Amino acid sequence: MEDRVDYQDGIGYKDFLNFVESRGDFNRAFEDVMFSTKVILKGKDEYIDFISRLIDKGEDKLAEQFLDSMSSSFEKSQDVYELYNRLKLNRKKKDYL
Repeated sequence: MEDRVDYQDGIGYKDFLNFVESRGDFNRAFEDVMFSTKVILKGKDEYIDFISRLIDKGEDKLAEQFLDSMSSSFEKSQDVYELYNRLKLNRKKKDYL
């Protein structure tokens, strides 16, 4: 795969995960994709997984933006509440550091 992903319409989430694996670094792969294409997330499970990875990598603001944009679609989902809770805990940890 090229150093930068170059798709016109977007890249599927599974392809994005393969790209992350080939790059060896989520943040680096995400930055490459973010500036050249969009990641196409299909369904709740892919959204939850993607946002969870963003939180794991410290991308709290971006994770919150994705959560806010999808919360109306999955408004009563326990998974969404858990992700918001993880964000809240991350912020508390950062405040203590």
